[in-house]
Amino acid sequence: MKRAASHAQEVAEWELRMIAERPNEHPSRWATIQSVAQKLGMTAKLFALG
Repeated sequence: MKRAASHAQEVAEWELRMIAERPNEHPSRWATIQSVAQKLGMTAKLFALG
């Protein structure tokens, strides 16, 4: 179970890096979240909550 929690944490950190590395590609942070979420096949709300 610890491995699954560790993996989830790694994925969450990776998602945040994807957003942080794209500060000027979109007009707002929410637009960046929507773009990254779409690339991952997720809804933006689910991605933002993750």
